[in-house]
Amino acid sequence: MRPYNKANRVRRLFVLALALTAGACGGDNLAVPCPKPPDLTVPAVETVGVGAVVNFAVPASQVRAGGRIQWSSNLKTVATVPLDVGRATAQGVGSAIIMAVDLNTAPNCPDFWQGVLVVR
Repeated sequence: MRPYNKANRVRRLFVLALALTAGACGGDNLAVPCPKPPDLTVPAVETVGVGAVVNFAVPASQVRAGGRIQWSSNLKTVATVPLDVGRATAQGVGSAIIMAVDLNTAPNCPDFWQGVLVVR
């Protein structure tokens, strides 16, 4: 039996944590934590009046080949957006987060983007 060695135990725990992180994100990018922080849409923030339409987009350089983007709004009383296009329509006064998710990324570690629509 080997004597207790704190350095070896710490090293083993680090390797285990690294392996679990790589497995959770598919192992293709060890530097990205899961869940990933959101990237920004273009525009990142837009201020408009009620009834205005704003086209949000995901930067093409950030979408993987074969990416399927789905759009949504966190407050439909402020802004609505079709599932397939980032075209947000201002419905009422307030702020809404416009979100885009790549459906072809792992559900436990998706690629996603956010922008804000402020309606005055």
